[in-house]
Amino acid sequence: MDTLYISSHPDDFRSLLPLIAAGFCPSPPRILHQDPPAEVARSRPALVLAGAGGTVLSGTSAVSWYLAATGKRAGSDKKQESQVWQWLSFAENELTPVACAVAFPLLGIMGVDKKLQQSSRAELLRVLKALDGTLALRTFLVGESVTLADAAVAMAALLPFKYALEPADRKSLVNVTRWFNTCVNQPQFLKVLGKISLCEKMVPVTPKPNTASNVTVTAAAAAAKPDSAPANGPPKTEAQLKKEAKKREKMEKFQQKKDMEEKKKMQPQTEKKAKPEKKELGVITYNVSTPPGEKKDVLSPLPDSYSPQYVEAAWYSWWEKQGFFKPEYGRKKLSEPNPRGVFMMCIPPPNVTGSLHLGHALTNAIQDCLTRWHRMRGETTLWNPGCDHAGIATQVVVEKKLMRERKMTRHDLGRENFIKEVWKWKNEKGDRIYHQLKKLGSSLDWDRACFTMDDKLSFAVQEAFIRMHEEGVIYRSKRLVNWSCTLNSAISDIEVDKKELTGRTLLPVPGYKDKVEFGVLVSFSYKIEGSDEEVIVATTRIETMLGDTAVAVHPEDSRYKHLKGKMVIHPFCDRKMPIVFDDFVDMNFGTGAVKITPAHDHNDYEVGERHKLPFINILDENGLLINVPPPFLGMKRFEARTAVLQALKDRGQFKEVKDNPMVVPVCSRSKDIVEPLLKPQWYVDCREMGKQAADVVRNGELKIIPDHHLKTWFNWMDNIRDWCISRQLWWGHRIPAYFVTVNDPAVKPGEDVDGHYWVSGRSEQEAREKAAKRFNVTADKISLRQDEDVLDTWFSSGIFPFSIFGWPNESEDLRVFYPGTLLETGHDILFFWVARMVMMGLKLTGKLPFKEVYLHAVVRDAHGRKMSKSLGNVIDPLDVITGISLEVNYPLLLRLHHVAT
Repeated sequence: MDTLYISSHPDDFRSLLPLIAAGFCPSPPRILHQDPPAEVARSRPALVLAGAGGTVLSGTSAVSWYLAATGKRAGSDKKQESQVWQWLSFAENELTPVACAVAFPLLGIMGVDKKLQQSSRAELLRVLKALDGTLALRTFLVGESVTLADAAVAMAALLPFKYALEPADRKSLVNVTRWFNTCVNQPQFLKVLGKISLCEKMVPVTPKPNTASNVTVTAAAAAAKPDSAPANGPPKTEAQLKKEAKKREKMEKFQQKKDMEEKKKMQPQTEKKAKPEKKELGVITYNVSTPPGEKKDVLSPLPDSYSPQYVEAAWYSWWEKQGFFKPEYGRKKLSEPNPRGVFMMCIPPPNVTGSLHLGHALTNAIQDCLTRWHRMRGETTLWNPGCDHAGIATQVVVEKKLMRERKMTRHDLGRENFIKEVWKWKNEKGDRIYHQLKKLGSSLDWDRACFTMDDKLSFAVQEAFIRMHEEGVIYRSKRLVNWSCTLNSAISDIEVDKKELTGRTLLPVPGYKDKVEFGVLVSFSYKIEGSDEEVIVATTRIETMLGDTAVAVHPEDSRYKHLKGKMVIHPFCDRKMPIVFDDFVDMNFGTGAVKITPAHDHNDYEVGERHKLPFINILDENGLLINVPPPFLGMKRFEARTAVLQALKDRGQFKEVKDNPMVVPVCSRSKDIVEPLLKPQWYVDCREMGKQAADVVRNGELKIIPDHHLKTWFNWMDNIRDWCISRQLWWGHRIPAYFVTVNDPAVKPGEDVDGHYWVSGRSEQEAREKAAKRFNVTADKISLRQDEDVLDTWFSSGIFPFSIFGWPNESEDLRVFYPGTLLETGHDILFFWVARMVMMGLKLTGKLPFKEVYLHAVVRDAHGRKMSKSLGNVIDPLDVITGISLEVNYPLLLRLHHVAT
């Protein structure tokens, strides 16, 4: 084994670097915190190589390079090796001298060059500023992972970060600070350094000795080191002296133990007695032959140790056969009044594509406890299962399967055949989640299980749409939607992840080979028509300036009052754009002037509506530029970003680019960047329904527990916006609305966004009759085109509490179990599901779907993220119950990592 001699001082960065490099070695050297023997080397660090004729390497760079190369951290090829060596030179010759000049006086160490000391702080900041610029677009100095270059430069910067760089300094060095924190939080750094506390104020300090358990310091070495304790510190208290005495005692015992081990190594080894072979119990299972539905044999002796597989086997099928989970159990007639009451709760329908994770396990464990408790109280109890068709998720799964197995797209098959493929997949794979729920012991009435695409529920969805459309609650409008260019569909707010950026960041985007830059603010100017003046505006999406139709300023901003009635000239076309005055502009932000792109920004859309501005759509459904001048026409949106920036520079109208903290909307399904896009869609007018939903909580008809969620409820309901329910998919409930063309010259042709030319119907014949009556023509003059879109999955989920009982048709279940008693779910879908059930229940049945809502916390990972297959952080509850070996779990982890990346 190699032997490494290094210093034990916690701030000796020349010894810390080899220690960190050693952490990457597959076979780390033996660490000795002492001077090497005189015949070996004259100074530390020194590395004595075993089996190499006593070869000795000395000096920080040589030792660290050898250890890093052994651990494959010195570069993956010749180019990277050269870059690593260059950074080693930078650390040794440029950063270390100024870092020591700043830190050593604070630590009371003498012998610093006086001339260097005077300008040391300014010089240090200059060097770090240069490093900050280099790190602007990098996570690490060389390649995509930590190398010796990062370790060397980080150790050279260690003393400044600990003792000299105050928060204001670190704020000006945002990239260096981010990189430094990333490095020192790597496992190999943490093992050596422990948790680093960054400097709060630059004052003289006395560093404490390192007491990390991984650093071996002998009692003699600790006593001999003058730098291990303050030379002239304050007098120590009695408690401190006792603590140090105990510490010395422990170190002496530890040293004695180490000496004994060394002696044993020197003694000739004797044969050890063979230990008796440990009996492997294995997994204990229930092997008594029990036909499904028959009662388990409870007379057999129990195993020696507890086994879930043994205890839980054979019970569930017997419970089901006995009908214990059915509300009819023990009753002659379901509708017969029960003096003990009725308890009804429906499951939050999981996605048919999914499999259970710990979040589902928590939800179902709580719901099962509640259900069993009410059942034991003698109440007529129903816990109704169901599954959601998950429009986008299911379509994506089947499309990937088609491409993988048959090299076909859904368009190759056609809509009807593709729907058949989805049903085939559902019938083969869609029951997995039901199987898992049964394994958890969930006492659901499986005879009442519902799928949101079943005929019964599909009829209820169709009826709900038609009734609300006829009443005018559902209407057609062209507005901005969340558009995924990859999915070619609008998506709901819950399917948009908000990715927070602190500044310039490169993100992967589907369909682009190179990563795309986000988190920057680009400033450029518009020329005022008929003058030499210009107005400077800024944007995070420079490509959208091709769709600008105005510049907005605040009415009270004195800088721009003289420009009232003036126009600016678009640099790439002959478009003249007005300067509008609007209160939404923050005159204190930037230049106080804002570019307005009504067709591609939610705030700008409202400004455009108020000032009657043109709405120019510059993106098609695939993210390609339209309605723009050459050379931008037909470009991909983020390629146009680069092209527009260069064109502005060429015209002299570009001003600057700077880092800008921002939130980027990302599609949770496709990982595409979501674009606001103008599309004609179907909307639900939520104003009156939202008011009703807020009022029933305010007057106590509906209870939300715990009550700290009330603020969120009222904030949503009191400020609710209309709900876009169109989705550009094939899998789902096709919208029962038809566009009318009247084959009569007396009737002018209609436009897609004109609701007057749309009728809804339970069949094409019913729609034709409605259209003929509306336009006062005979039915044979009516041509119909059914909307290709399907309804948002949350629409069918919103009527789930009563559609499962056959609404709008009367049934015994509907009379007995609706309204329900309770809804129990995670707080994360309070608005997306709970609020919509309340609104649609009140609207369509005149009754609340339940009397109480219990909300539980959400299971998250160590980073605070929800369980998600796309993040690769899910845990199968069945693995928690039965256990899982490393051999089985490892490929599952690799598969999840592949999905997440």
